[in-house]
Amino acid sequence: MVEVLSSAKIQSVKEIKKRAKIKAQRKLLLKWIMIIIIIIILFYLINNFIINNKYNFVDKDSGITFYSQDFPVSDSFSIIGNDKNLILSFNIHPEDINGLGLFTDQIVYLQSIFSAKKINTILVINIMDSERKTISCQSNLGDIYVNEELTKEECDNLLHSDVTVFAIDYPDDVIEESKVQVSVADKYIFVSSKSKEDLDKSILMITNYMFNNLVDIQKSIDDVKNKVNDQNKIE
Repeated sequence: MVEVLSSAKIQSVKEIKKRAKIKAQRKLLLKWIMIIIIIIILFYLINNFIINNKYNFVDKDSGITFYSQDFPVSDSFSIIGNDKNLILSFNIHPEDINGLGLFTDQIVYLQSIFSAKKINTILVINIMDSERKTISCQSNLGDIYVNEELTKEECDNLLHSDVTVFAIDYPDDVIEESKVQVSVADKYIFVSSKSKEDLDKSILMITNYMFNNLVDIQKSIDDVKNKVNDQNKIE
């Protein structure tokens, strides 16, 4: 009888210790979850703090946030609009290469606008890895009849030259927001969008900021297209 009671007592102690261990493990797990949540919140707050302090001027229009480093947003774009040389870079990940057609409308639109404004444009299709490092790129090197495959070093040298870079990312629905970042001093316009719709809106708003007579430019381009189409019909 004593042995039975002793065995039951030992068993009871083991169960108590087991429950206590499980409880301690749950507390530890909960503690780590709270730490991870706090780290994520801190990262978000610090990231926003850094962005907001790097860019002195912030505007939001039609769901697109504009960040300007040096001047009010419209002024920054107006200043860059006076440049006579631009590098137009479309950034894409290797897995999105088959979706390059998504950029077609913007390539044609921007090339037409810049050509009408007598701005020399170098077109670049920049293939980047997940860390935003260039793998390789293709460029027309400023000649619409040329398409050259460049090495990583050649791409980097081109994109880090003294010419303003107008860089457009492939749309990505997992990013926090659709935004446009501009810096006159560092010579860049950077567009990141959550969707094709946001990309189209961003590009239209940027060109409106850059050129006060955009409507007239667009009308001239349309007139030329109509004349070409009429000529083709006659032939």
